[in-house]
Order: sequence, then structure tokens, then C-alpha cells
Amino acid sequence: PGTRHRLACADGGLIGFAKLGALKLPIDAGPRAAWELHRLYLIEAAKGAGIADALMDWAEQTTRALGGADLYLGVYQGNGRAQRFY
Repeated sequence: PGTRHRLACADGGLIGFAKLGALKLPIDAGPRAAWELHRLYLIEAAKGAGIADALMDWAEQTTRALGGADLYLGVYQGNGRAQRFY
């Protein structure tokens, strides 16, 4: 309950997904309604095809539709590609 998922599929198989839910990061979001993008994954072969952009757009639009004012996410320090994307 309280989470939303978006799947990316191609050729009958799952190639990626996004998971959106309640803010769990150790931060104070203040009085604004905040959500967190918990996961955004793609298989290697799907990277660079615009699918991550579509999943991110979905996360932002869904956050707004659910009344969220802010969308947070955490990125692993060693994941330079993800840091450049976000």
C-alpha cells in the first residue's frame, strides 16, 4: 500500500521499472508533501534508449497527481551514470 510501480517491457519481457512511495530518506522534507523514487532500474541493453526518461517523467507526473510537491531520491556514490542522469 502507498507505493506505485511502472514497468517497462519489450519483446514480451521486463526491461526496467520504477518504484515510487513514501519518503524514507533520512531528511526533513518540511511541511511540503514529499514522495521518494525508491528505484529506477533498466537492463543494460535498454540504457540510452529514452526509457529512463519516460520512467522519470512518470514518477514526476504521478507525484504531482498524488498531491506531492517534492520528489526525492538517493543515488549510490559510485554510480556516475545515474548521477549524471538525475
